[in-house]
Amino acid sequence: MSVHTEWLSGDLSAIPCDQPKITVTPSNTRLGSIRCFEFHWIQAVPKVGGRTIKAFYDLETGRLDIVEDLLGIGTSDIHGIECVQVQRIIYRAEHAWRPEIDDLYCKMTSDQSEMLAVQLHGQRLQTFKDEDFMMNWGGVSGHDITDDGRFLIQPDGSYRLASGKGGLGAGTWMVTIGERTFLCLRAVEPVVDEREEIGESFIDQASGRTILYRQYRGRQIRYVESQDPLERNPDERFPNNRRIIINDCVFIQSNCTGRAHDMITATSLGLSF
Repeated sequence: MSVHTEWLSGDLSAIPCDQPKITVTPSNTRLGSIRCFEFHWIQAVPKVGGRTIKAFYDLETGRLDIVEDLLGIGTSDIHGIECVQVQRIIYRAEHAWRPEIDDLYCKMTSDQSEMLAVQLHGQRLQTFKDEDFMMNWGGVSGHDITDDGRFLIQPDGSYRLASGKGGLGAGTWMVTIGERTFLCLRAVEPVVDEREEIGESFIDQASGRTILYRQYRGRQIRYVESQDPLERNPDERFPNNRRIIINDCVFIQSNCTGRAHDMITATSLGLSF
């Protein structure tokens, strides 16, 4: 079943309403590095014409909850630095699928991408010169995602971070979405603070594109009343959700919406644009 074309027309109408079956299993194949031109954790491709379509499925209902369409629409200039303007159109079920538009301004070189500015819903432009921008949006995404042994798997399935390593790679995995299977390098943010959130991406070897993305919240983060009337932490709110444990810090699959999602992309659905 596909989304009704009254709110998503053309290419986007092919996105299924119900989440395809997803299985993730470890692979004996070792992928040491993958070249990925997406901006980490946002999956935007900062070049004119670069497009990413993302479908977020509610983990509890299995229903399509959010669709994001990101497209590099042209060049721009932020504080004298030439960059690419990526327009992000967001459709949310809870907002009756009315489009919301954000603009992201990214600089890409041969080795890395950098976020320079964002403008959310037409509000004030925030740039890298603003306080807290680097914490919320900044940073540099290297195009080479490497597995250099930083994430050391323990017998209980948790991880210890090896000293002197800097890669984001955490093993090679086979990811099946519907009838399509991908050999992927798993990338995880190496955070060891339960007051933070982390991202987990499965990046396809063949295309260098994200296939599956999940967010996790540290168990010390409590939801506010608007997110959860009981103001629980994610461990209490989602006792059966997936967990990632890094250096004894526990992160539970969930996000700032008060829900949890599996995000898959047009690549994983076999859609091309």
